[in-house]
Amino acid sequence: MAQSLLSTATLLGIYLLAGQLFSRKVAMTGLVLAACYLPFIAYAHVLMSETLFMTFLVFSAYAFARGVLRSSRLWLCLSGILCGLAALTRSEALLLPVVLLLWIALSRGRWLVFRRLKSGLVLFVLAMALVLAPWTIHNYLDQKQFIPGDTVGGLNLLIGNHPGADGTFDDAPVWSNPAVTAAVSQGKREAALDDVFRDQALSWISSHPGRFLSLTGWRMLLFLSRVNDWLVDGIGSDTLDTLSGFQRDYTWALLFFAVAGGFAGLRQGRRTLLPLLCFFYFLGGISVFYFQTRYRLPAMPFVLVLAAYGLSATGGSLERLIRWRRSRRDNASS
Repeated sequence: MAQSLLSTATLLGIYLLAGQLFSRKVAMTGLVLAACYLPFIAYAHVLMSETLFMTFLVFSAYAFARGVLRSSRLWLCLSGILCGLAALTRSEALLLPVVLLLWIALSRGRWLVFRRLKSGLVLFVLAMALVLAPWTIHNYLDQKQFIPGDTVGGLNLLIGNHPGADGTFDDAPVWSNPAVTAAVSQGKREAALDDVFRDQALSWISSHPGRFLSLTGWRMLLFLSRVNDWLVDGIGSDTLDTLSGFQRDYTWALLFFAVAGGFAGLRQGRRTLLPLLCFFYFLGGISVFYFQTRYRLPAMPFVLVLAAYGLSATGGSLERLIRWRRSRRDNASS
């Protein structure tokens, strides 16, 4: 029940974000597109962090956009709180403020915006830091290290980057790694053990840069195109299995209109920059580690917003073309 409510809340967040950046028409289009995106339905009955993470994420982006566009310190502060909660849910949100600030930095009139919102942006950062502070203090007292997020970053990096890596989840080679075996036998704590994972992964990457780049490109392709993974197969999601062809084609259609809408919007106030940057942030981040279908979920609200804008822009262009042809025909007949 809670997962279903969170998924519904995410749909509302997509509607609000699209409406804030563009128009009510685009917002309604985004809402319909999101309601038809099958993974939002199939994963709603599974207890996993992505569902809560998406809700915090999309509402944080909405609050930030509203705060910037309306010069509201209150909304920027709320965005910081939600961003902190998102980071506590999944640590990939820790660098999300960089993406949000980059949106302002690449927008027109950026220096004026920074000066006008200086106090609001400070509140955003402080609010996020305040939310993260209790967990960070706990980690320092427990692990004797500064850890604002979790202690699995090194593990995930090594799972995706080792001699037999294929871009997907396979942790068996990780636990057979001699350095990892030694660290486990020594009884190292979670943070110290994660440092060993990270060092082993970085050592392999530095020794095999070409293979790492090849895997990164392959993981990007999986991110954009793969349908099923072990989770979907494991929970027996007949909905996704039966309609996997529709999901694949629908996802590709969303990505097509998202790209079209994203780059078209760059010429009109650059408001599509925010969802574009968020999408590429998750695409790039996941491509460094390993891919599972559910890891695409946090990027999809932004794809749906862009796709809704792309569809609306395409529809508007067709309407203008039809009116132009009618006017030419009327002028020729007169």
